[in-house]
Order: sequence, then C-alpha cells, then structure tokens
Amino acid sequence: MLNIGTIHFTPHAYELVQRAPFEVAHAIARHKRGDWGDVDDDDKAANDAAVCAANGEGMLSVYYIDGIKIYIDTVGYGTDEVYTVVMLPEEY
Repeated sequence: MLNIGTIHFTPHAYELVQRAPFEVAHAIARHKRGDWGDVDDDDKAANDAAVCAANGEGMLSVYYIDGIKIYIDTVGYGTDEVYTVVMLPEEY
C-alpha cells in the first residue's frame, strides 16, 4: 500500500461521500494499491514512475461512482508533505 498522506475532500466530493461512502472508500483503497482506474496508458506510466522515484511527483487516478467521475490526486509522494485530494472534475 502506498502512503498517500492525509486525505482531503472537495465540497462536491464530500457530498458524494455522504451518498456513497463505501464506494468512495473502495476507490481510495484502489488508489493506495496503485490501481489507477480509468486513466490512459501515459498517465498510468507516469503514476508508476512517480511511485518508483518517490521524489515528490504526483499520481492521479480516475474512477466512476454511480456514473459520477471522480479524481483522486496524490501530491508530494515520497516526501514528508504528501497529501491526497478527492474531487470531481469541475473542482480539478
């Protein structure tokens, strides 16, 4: 499991957590396992490289919950200031 730091939710993502908490938790667990969801091959390769380098690069995953697209973005991976934001596309 990857250390994704503290998890933050944007306002719309928090509303989704209220409606589908299990599904959001499952998406976060997938992100922590390095399952990047529905990103293209270039983004998957960039995420994998960020994990290997552990030098502060970020990783972005995309998932769908009840037809709603969500992003999970980890910033600062491999540093003491790593954190993750769960958001909807309009909040990206």
